[in-house]
Amino acid sequence: MHAVSFLPPAVRPRSNLQLAEPPIFKSTLCVIRRWRSERASKKRAPLGPRCFSVVAEESATRFVDEPLNRRRFVRDASIFLSIYVLPWLPRRQVAKADDLVKHLIPIVQARQALDGVDSLIKAGKWDGVRTILGKAPFPTLKKELQAAASQISDPDAEGDAEDVLYELLDDIGFLDDFCYTNVFIGEERQVLGTKIDYETPLLYWRQSVEKLEAFLALVDEGAVAEAKRQVS
Repeated sequence: MHAVSFLPPAVRPRSNLQLAEPPIFKSTLCVIRRWRSERASKKRAPLGPRCFSVVAEESATRFVDEPLNRRRFVRDASIFLSIYVLPWLPRRQVAKADDLVKHLIPIVQARQALDGVDSLIKAGKWDGVRTILGKAPFPTLKKELQAAASQISDPDAEGDAEDVLYELLDDIGFLDDFCYTNVFIGEERQVLGTKIDYETPLLYWRQSVEKLEAFLALVDEGAVAEAKRQVS
């Protein structure tokens, strides 16, 4: 019959058989040992987040009774994390930043395309203005704006960007509409008293420029700078 110890756990003597580790320690050790064995045989454990669950499940029964060694665990864990986990995290951040820059490039191009539109309006070259608004990147500008706005981390800034987005699209649409109207005001109609409206297209051009700049100010500054660098 075994003797029962009434000592509290903090002072109770621990034998090798009583040594127990937290489950997460033992599960992670199984992953490390499996990785080491497959690395030695020139095979690699599966990459990504599923590596831990898959390898631990397959290895738990093999290594659960082996003695644990904290020093070896810390050494192997540091090697495992440095090779498989730590490099994977920055790649995700870089991929997200690259995706944002990809959507910002057409937006920056649209802003640059509007630089000469005011001169065309003052010269009465309505078809020239509408040609610019009908070419890339304007036909797909809404999609790029929505994609860029969805990657703004601040919820308040994201809401402001969405408001600016739809106001900008309205301004560009009205700019095109008023230029289209002025196309049909020829000399005959001017003789009859119909005047060409220059002020309204200029107003919507100015508002379009302001809204584009306001949108870019709400997005990550580094991503905007990189997009401008690639466009230039």
